[in-house]
Amino acid sequence: MKKLLFALGTSVLLASSVSAEPKSVFDQAKTYSYGLGCTDCFPFVAPSIVGTGSINNPEIGAIVYDTTDDKFKGYDATGGWQNVGDKNFHVRGNITGTIQQLFGTLSSGGYIGIEQPDYSMNLDSGSARIPCSGTTAATGTECSGVNESLGVEIDVTSPGHYRACFHINYEYSTIIAGNSGEVIATFQIVQTGNTDQSIVASGGPRGIISGDNASNATSLGGGSMRFCGDFDFATTGPKTIRLFWDYDVSAVGSTFRLGSAQTGADNNIYFTVDRIGSL
Repeated sequence: MKKLLFALGTSVLLASSVSAEPKSVFDQAKTYSYGLGCTDCFPFVAPSIVGTGSINNPEIGAIVYDTTDDKFKGYDATGGWQNVGDKNFHVRGNITGTIQQLFGTLSSGGYIGIEQPDYSMNLDSGSARIPCSGTTAATGTECSGVNESLGVEIDVTSPGHYRACFHINYEYSTIIAGNSGEVIATFQIVQTGNTDQSIVASGGPRGIISGDNASNATSLGGGSMRFCGDFDFATTGPKTIRLFWDYDVSAVGSTFRLGSAQTGADNNIYFTVDRIGSL
């Protein structure tokens, strides 16, 4: 049978596994009961504290109720104080807006952010904010007075390995006037500052979409793509993940669009962020 061990002061409490029926729990002075129907119930209550910083030399396994954050917290051997239950982190949603045509020139890896004034975030699970352009801090599902940036700002409560994924629909055209040409859009998921566009870390593999035409004609194409980036967050607090891109075009008049003008097309940009392991 599983046992639960509680430490209160100098007393050591040994309890049977939790059950719907009243069970007994013993300390050095008294016998208590717990569970449905108990009459002399076990009085264990997690200590309430104002901020975990007020605790000196906490023991591994300590459980407290932090009145500052309104959360139960436990102390572990690797990450310090962790919000109880927060290690199964998951955020899911989509970003809506008008079909966006991306413009660029021949480049050699200069990734830039994707912004426009009518992006709006819709959350299906978890809590997150849409990043804002320039030096404006994210405040919610839209930005006030500035463009929204294609990405997501999350609150990391437990250090660990995190994976962010984006799913986009797209279409492109290569317009040729007597010469061959190509259009290549390369995407990368990056971590930036919360109030700037400086890349802090790259999430790994790049997603590449390309189209070319070797004849005097117009080439059209489109499709869907899902790609992910992995990040190691050693500290807690807000973290901003954005979808950056680089556009390489050698045919004048070629275009690349996020979304599609085709009837029935889903032009939402979907995202997920998950904690996938410990550091």
